[in-house]
Amino acid sequence: KNVIECRQLRQKYFGSAASQVQAEALKDKNLVFHFGDEGVMELYHASDTERKNNLSIVPDVEEFNKDYERIVEMVNEGFMRSYCFQRLQLLSSAFRTHVTMNGQTESLEQGNLLGTDFYRTMKIDNHIHAAGAPSAKQFVSFVKNKLETESSAVVSKDGKTLGQVFEEAGLDKDHLTIDAFNVLADYSVYQRFDNFNAKYSPFRMADMRRIFLKTTNHM
Repeated sequence: KNVIECRQLRQKYFGSAASQVQAEALKDKNLVFHFGDEGVMELYHASDTERKNNLSIVPDVEEFNKDYERIVEMVNEGFMRSYCFQRLQLLSSAFRTHVTMNGQTESLEQGNLLGTDFYRTMKIDNHIHAAGAPSAKQFVSFVKNKLETESSAVVSKDGKTLGQVFEEAGLDKDHLTIDAFNVLADYSVYQRFDNFNAKYSPFRMADMRRIFLKTTNHM
C-alpha cells in the first residue's frame, strides 16, 4: 500500500498534469524566470509582461509540504525500512550476478572507448564543493606533479617543504595511486558523514587535506 502511494506521489511530480512544463515553449529562447508569491519559480515568455501564462505548472508550497511530510512518515515506518532493505539486497545480488556473467565483456568494451574513461568523468552536484570538483585520477595526478616539480616549496608554518612532509609520512611518488589515496566514495560513506569527510583526507592525513584541498593553508 505504501509503495503504491509513493509511486503515485512520484507520478504526481514527474509527468502528471499536476506538474509539467510546456515542452514546446522551452524551445523559445525568449523566456524569463520569476519567483512567485510563495517562492516557487515560474516561467514566462518575455512577451508576457503581465505574467498571465505560467509555462511551468507545479503544486503549491502547502501541497508540497503535505506530500513531503507524508513521505517522511512512510519512510520512518519499520516495516517499510525492512522491505526497502530486502529489496536493496535483492538488487545488489542481481547486480553481482550480472557482473559475474558480463563483467569481462563490459570491461573489454569499455577498454575500446577512446579518449575517455570512468575516472575522468566529472560529477555534477548542486552542492558547490571545490574540494570535490576533480575526479580521483585528476587529483592523484595533480599531487604527483606537485611532488615531482615543487617538492622544495614550503607548505607549513613550521617551514617544512612538501618533500619533507611526504618523507616524514613515509611516502614517495610510488605511493600515489587512486587506491592508496582512498578518496573514492563507497558503501562506507552511506549515512556516515564522518567517513564521507575522511574521503577528503588522502591517506587519512589532515596535513594532506590542508595542503592540497584547503584555501586557508600556509601557502
